[in-house]
Amino acid sequence: MNPIPFADNPVRGKPISLATGYVEGLDPGQWLSTSLEDYVPQTSLAGKLPDHVLIGSSNCSTYFHTYNSKLRNEDDAHCVQQMRDGLQPYAESGVNVFDSLRSTARRRATAVLHQVRKFLSGFCFYKLGHHQSLLKDPDYIMQVAEFRQCPVQTDGYDCGLFALAVVSHLLCDKDIHPSVFTQAHIDTFRVALRHGLSSNPE
Repeated sequence: MNPIPFADNPVRGKPISLATGYVEGLDPGQWLSTSLEDYVPQTSLAGKLPDHVLIGSSNCSTYFHTYNSKLRNEDDAHCVQQMRDGLQPYAESGVNVFDSLRSTARRRATAVLHQVRKFLSGFCFYKLGHHQSLLKDPDYIMQVAEFRQCPVQTDGYDCGLFALAVVSHLLCDKDIHPSVFTQAHIDTFRVALRHGLSSNPE
């Protein structure tokens, strides 16, 4: 099975340049830019991502919105069919949500999951029995989504680093649980990544 373009895939997409200012996002107390969040997996996973694994950009909401609009545009019928043919083998009924800001996870995830719901219905599940359920009930995906236990950050700016850590563990078939890594590990990860990108961006 050949990998397909998906959600502005940073690993298989166009090369991302490490622009001035991105590394400063790794200074203590700073948020990572979405470009830096995509740059890290692109440089570390290039050539290593199995064909059956799809990975999306950390800022893929625009992608889902764009393709959801194509479902209503007959001029894009060919594009829609290509996506359907490519994504059908990936169709699954489960949705797992990992959010290191656990107290607000459900509220924060709702808007994104609604866009994902439309995308899954139009491109992955359109031949399956629950296709109509996804379309008719805007909250259906929230009912089947499982909010999984995962490590919790103790600040409001390490979301990107926690996300990178969770993705790395999942790609290595490591179970995610609240103690699989800690805030101290993330603090060390931030410092090491800052040093590594400053001395050798590749």
